[in-house]
Amino acid sequence: MKRVLLAATSILAISAATAVAADRIDPPAYVYWDGPYIGANAGVAILDGDARVLLGAVPTNFDLDDTGFTAGGQAGWNWQHDQWVFGIEGDFNYVDVEDAGIANVVNQQFGSYNLESDWYATLRGRAGFAMDASLFYVTGGVAFMDADLRATQIIAAAASPTASDSEVLVGFAVGGGIEHKFSESWSAKAEYLYMNFESKSLSAGIATARVEPELHVIRAGINWHFCTGGAC
Repeated sequence: MKRVLLAATSILAISAATAVAADRIDPPAYVYWDGPYIGANAGVAILDGDARVLLGAVPTNFDLDDTGFTAGGQAGWNWQHDQWVFGIEGDFNYVDVEDAGIANVVNQQFGSYNLESDWYATLRGRAGFAMDASLFYVTGGVAFMDADLRATQIIAAAASPTASDSEVLVGFAVGGGIEHKFSESWSAKAEYLYMNFESKSLSAGIATARVEPELHVIRAGINWHFCTGGAC
């Protein structure tokens, strides 16, 4: 009987020691996405959409088409629940895209347009699913883009009046991407964004130009996260 009690006591002691030791062993590494972050990005921007020059009653339609460089910065905040990650992100970016076109000649008169943009910005929500150290996400929100638009009427190749305007166009942005944490504080991402902006019109004499730009952005970025190990 004493041997049985001794054996039972030994088993309990070993079990207790094992449990204590297990508690002291670090659990498997868990990737946390909670908290604020800040970063930078760079990539390619493709100008798309429609332009229309109306000279009197004669319209000429154009397809906006240009590819340029884009680079900027972003900042955001994530909230994580299990493997689901929700957040908000804003960015401001330089872009170099431009397009121009000339309308058909009508009685020695023609009209032209020139659209140029130097920057765009977005404010978006994000929703994603974390798998190991990778976060797969979709995103959407509001987009802004500066538009320097000039419409010109030329009569018999003489000097022409030009109407110009530089305004901020408002639209929407949608997209998605993947972000991967290669350390507790640093992550890298690849992202695609589609932006569609409101149409803008202005006139010069009898020439009227209207543009409705779209922007496709393919970019890579890097983020630094303020919180590590689930705590800030």
